[in-house]
Amino acid sequence: MEADSRTHIILVHGACHGAWCWFKVATRLRSAGHRVTTPDLAASGVDPRPLREVPTFRDYTQPLLDILASLPPGEKAVLVGHSLGGMSIALASELFPEKVAAAVFLAAFMPDHTLRPSHVVDKVKSAADTMDTEMKPQDPEGKLPTSLLFGPQFTRQKVYQLCSSEDLTLGASLMRASSFFLEDLELQQPYSEDRYGSVRKVYIVCKEDLAIVEAYQRWMIENNPVQEVKELNGADHMAMLSRPDELAQCLADIAENLPISTIPLQDREYPHLAHTAALLLLLATTVVAAAVPSQANALLAWKASLGAPAVLSSWNRAAMPVICSSWAGVACDTDGHAISLSLRGLSLNGTLDALNVAALPALTALDLNNSNFSSHIPASLSHLHSLATLDLGSNWFDGPILPQLGNLSSLIDLRLYNNNLVGDIPHHLTRLPKIQHFDLSSNYFTNPSAYQEFLPMPTVKFRSLYLNYLNGSFPEFVLNRGNCLLIDNIISGTIPDSLTVKLPNLMHLNLSVNAFSGQILASLSTLRKLQDLRIGDNNLTGGVPEFLGSMSQLRVLEIGGNPLGGSIPPVLGRLKMLQLLDISSAGLVSTIPPQLGNLGNLYYANLSMNQLSGGLPPELAGMRKMREFCIWSNILTGKIPPAQFTNWPELKWFLVENNSFSGKIPPELGKAAKLEILYLFSNNLTGSIPAELGELVNLIELEVSANQLEGELPATITSLRNLYYLALFDNNFSGTLPPDLGKGLSLVDVSFGSNNFSGELPQRLCDGLALQNFAANHNNFRGRLPPCLKNCMKLFQVLLEAVADLEF
Repeated sequence: MEADSRTHIILVHGACHGAWCWFKVATRLRSAGHRVTTPDLAASGVDPRPLREVPTFRDYTQPLLDILASLPPGEKAVLVGHSLGGMSIALASELFPEKVAAAVFLAAFMPDHTLRPSHVVDKVKSAADTMDTEMKPQDPEGKLPTSLLFGPQFTRQKVYQLCSSEDLTLGASLMRASSFFLEDLELQQPYSEDRYGSVRKVYIVCKEDLAIVEAYQRWMIENNPVQEVKELNGADHMAMLSRPDELAQCLADIAENLPISTIPLQDREYPHLAHTAALLLLLATTVVAAAVPSQANALLAWKASLGAPAVLSSWNRAAMPVICSSWAGVACDTDGHAISLSLRGLSLNGTLDALNVAALPALTALDLNNSNFSSHIPASLSHLHSLATLDLGSNWFDGPILPQLGNLSSLIDLRLYNNNLVGDIPHHLTRLPKIQHFDLSSNYFTNPSAYQEFLPMPTVKFRSLYLNYLNGSFPEFVLNRGNCLLIDNIISGTIPDSLTVKLPNLMHLNLSVNAFSGQILASLSTLRKLQDLRIGDNNLTGGVPEFLGSMSQLRVLEIGGNPLGGSIPPVLGRLKMLQLLDISSAGLVSTIPPQLGNLGNLYYANLSMNQLSGGLPPELAGMRKMREFCIWSNILTGKIPPAQFTNWPELKWFLVENNSFSGKIPPELGKAAKLEILYLFSNNLTGSIPAELGELVNLIELEVSANQLEGELPATITSLRNLYYLALFDNNFSGTLPPDLGKGLSLVDVSFGSNNFSGELPQRLCDGLALQNFAANHNNFRGRLPPCLKNCMKLFQVLLEAVADLEF
């Protein structure tokens, strides 16, 4: 089978990643003539859903399943699953075996058809050293899957160890919390031999993988033999980044050498049938051109091509006379011409190919945002000469933007974000004479080949190229008017001075996650309307400049993730309107200036991962709107000021771990009634936990481990009715635990390890049967273990070594 545009390869990412990780391989495969789709699974990549809205593995995989469901009868695709993506293509093969030409497992989990799907994940996960990877419950009841986020050490040393530093930076900045969904997979039946088992399988072994090591890849192959095994030498876990050429060639070979039985009928080589089909197509085209259908007939034909979805049930022939008043999403002018088609968020599947725009000449607005449309954006849309709004955002459109869209002379609002569009940004779009909102973010666009042909676009107010793959120096064509500029790509070099000259009215500037170097641009101080400045995660140096303190209109200042160095200038305390401040991981060597206490509107402060020293100035109590306070991983000393709890009534997060704070935990913390997360671990705190802790009725996570705390745990801790995470290990606590600890709660993670606790463990500690991790090791407990431990089905770790005498 020769490679052509009909070879459909679907690349499925693994946990914590998104479609973005395939950009190198997808580009190479498309250049070779293959049709490539790279979906973001639920709560991944640019998918807007948070993880808590994805309760099951099928929900997580649904975007892939929707793509397969939308394939025309007889069409098959090659599925490529990386890492956890192997579980997704296995589920897809089970549900749609007739639409899968081959399932390719790239250093991936590969279930068999005799054991539950969770078996292979459990086996590999239990043997892996995940280092600083975080796995945490999402809710006290344990109804949601345990979250998973790769730690920076694990990412650098075991996932990206052979990738370039640029790829590591990209991955670290784009990864999101995900899940293994073990709680759900453990409940699923084994996949069937006649469905999943019937699909052709290929396994690609990554020889240098340290995340799913070669031995476990080979074990999965032995456990579930495949039709073909390929090897990638010198490939770490992220082979699509470390060995993109070799992987692309490997996938092309697989797609081009499928057995004839797996190739869709329409892709097989039958020259005599091809001639007949071409003749029929010519006849059909002639008939269509002879008579443009009415707008109702055109919409009904398009509906039929989408599989006649129930959400468009109002589109029917009986209601044709009242299309303007009864058809969902259709609005008309006084003459009965359809002027707006708004089908936002209806999860429609299909393409725009069958939409006959010739029947809709008066259309001014086409809104198909947040659905499952795929394939290319047809050039026929350029015939909608009255179109003012075109919103195709958050779909699965792929391929390039055709230059014909530059002919939409009435277009004011263009939104193509969150798709799989590739190639150059066509300079023809800069000729749109009325365009104001221009959003091409979250795609796979690369550098235009002819910047000199780009026009100024003087009417633009909002311009976003966020999350694409522009690289090289700053793209000057974006510097033409507008009040909002978002570019999150791999742009290098310095930020040009011309930015402030050409965009004097800029209100929002986001250049985060690029590779900009040099100092923070001094001319930014001339942007008197700038409210939102985000230039984090670059290579900027030269310290935090003093001039930022003169930009009194700033609401957001994000400059963390740069090797800035130097100190925090006290003049930042002049930013009275500032609401969000992030200078984390910036190489700061400084004390915290007391002038920051003047930031009365600040609700989020992150100064973590620096070398801040000295104490917390009592003046910080002036930040009365503070909700999330993060200063972890510094070298701060002294006592924790009580005023931060009494003067911050909105406080929800207090994260000061990994410092050198000393003294006692102030009893005034009980005044922070809205506190949800209290992290004090890895400091030098002494004394006992104050009884006032019991007043924190909204507290869900309490971590005070690795201090020098002593005494008994206060009985008031049983008043924390929302608590699900409790870590007390590595202290000098003594005495017995409150007997009602855990009663009526759904504790998920409890650690008493390495203390001097004695007596009997609370018998209702695991009342909610949600416990997953329990440590009582190195204590003097005696008597019975809580009987409910036997019924905690999600319990994966119990540490009881060096305990005096415990039994069921």
